[in-house]
Amino acid sequence: HLETVIKARIPGIQSLINKSIADLESELGRLGKPIAADAGGKLYLIMEICRIFDQIYKEHLDGVCPGGDKVYNVFDNQFPAALKDCNLTSISDGYQPHLIAPEQGYRRLIESSLVCIKGPAETAVDAVHSILKELVHKSVDEAVELKQYPSLRMEVGSAACESLDRMRDESKKATLKLVDMEYCYLTVKFFRKLPQDIEKETVYTEFGSYEFHEIFNILKMPF
Repeated sequence: HLETVIKARIPGIQSLINKSIADLESELGRLGKPIAADAGGKLYLIMEICRIFDQIYKEHLDGVCPGGDKVYNVFDNQFPAALKDCNLTSISDGYQPHLIAPEQGYRRLIESSLVCIKGPAETAVDAVHSILKELVHKSVDEAVELKQYPSLRMEVGSAACESLDRMRDESKKATLKLVDMEYCYLTVKFFRKLPQDIEKETVYTEFGSYEFHEIFNILKMPF
């Protein structure tokens, strides 16, 4: 009789054991994996968590996760709109090319006009920088492994933001250098071809497409 009772209760005991194992595994998953005792194991764990964060951040940039599309909006909409708001006509006021060599007058006019691009260009760099920092915070929050180590989470976020700050400063310098190169690139050939190209619909520069006749009309304005 005792043997029969024990056999009848075995499934219930086995179920209780399995449930206890599942509960313990769930609790271990919530608390995190055991931390390695040696320095090499700890370094490996940190690098693995950083790799997970990097992958999440990359998915945001590549469009797998939302957020990275805002960068395209800066260059497709915000930057071109800022360029259109540059008042080139008022900046050309005061030049009198008929009193000096026409080429020199036009050169000064074009150079002073292109200087206006520096403001919108710097603003575009700042806008992209702000978006990238926002994606860093999102990626840190989405990395479950970082939640188990608050100190590491803070350090990863801080290091990423510091890196973006350095990249922003370097990008601004490079962008302003490109603008300087653009208006320093005005050669004699440019002015020789200027009357010949008036029939063309558009002229393409490194910053986009502009109506050629509009530029030519600005250059012919009385000052």
